[in-house]
Amino acid sequence: MCKIDLNEGWFLRYEELYLGPESFQIISNRENDWIAADLPCDVHMPLIENGIIKEPLLADNCFSCEWIEDKSWWFKKVFDADKKLLQEDVVELILESLDVEADIFLNGFYLGHHKSAFYPFVKDIKDFVKLGENELIIRLTSGLEYFSELDIAPFKKYVGMEKNAKRGDERRIFVRKPQYVYGWDWGPRVASCGIMKNAYIKGYTKLAIRHVHVVTSKITNNNNNNNAKLKFEIEVENLHPYATIDAKLK
Repeated sequence: MCKIDLNEGWFLRYEELYLGPESFQIISNRENDWIAADLPCDVHMPLIENGIIKEPLLADNCFSCEWIEDKSWWFKKVFDADKKLLQEDVVELILESLDVEADIFLNGFYLGHHKSAFYPFVKDIKDFVKLGENELIIRLTSGLEYFSELDIAPFKKYVGMEKNAKRGDERRIFVRKPQYVYGWDWGPRVASCGIMKNAYIKGYTKLAIRHVHVVTSKITNNNNNNNAKLKFEIEVENLHPYATIDAKLK
């Protein structure tokens, strides 16, 4: 199994919200106004580091940061792939948490749209990755722009929200991300947007271990020597599209 860590060396920029996924080629060719970022990353973090905004959780700075919700945010990462990775049967791109509406491109190819910060984006990129330099671009938005007053109307009376218009947003119930970022009586409105967990590429040949679950079934103490009996549940995926394989797990 090969693995490439993609957490470091990203670049970030913001554009108008109307510049959608179809604009990725224009955005990728822009040379200026990119700022450096590493993952995990909420877009507020590099903006603070570069002096573009003040810390939104201090004083009333959150009000001057509300424009962040009304932009599209573009992440760019260039990485190298070697022959060893390309020889694997399956090469997967794993983005553990995208917050929240995301469009993903690799080397100009559209990999898909992702709509939740709560489960990972996983895609076999074997047909899109190439030897040497590769470019990964991810467009992200805070997500509310997909929903209108008409969408919320049937649920309006069931949505708890502060009366102050600066706290909360009824449309949040449609967006699969932490709800508290839209504010409440105990916190300001600081709508998150970004790549919130790890990003990496994994290559597999023949088999892939998908999940491992360990349970301690028994603990004994003999002459001050602690011993434990463990039970393992392992999910192994056969990567061949139709053939079965015999295997020994050791």
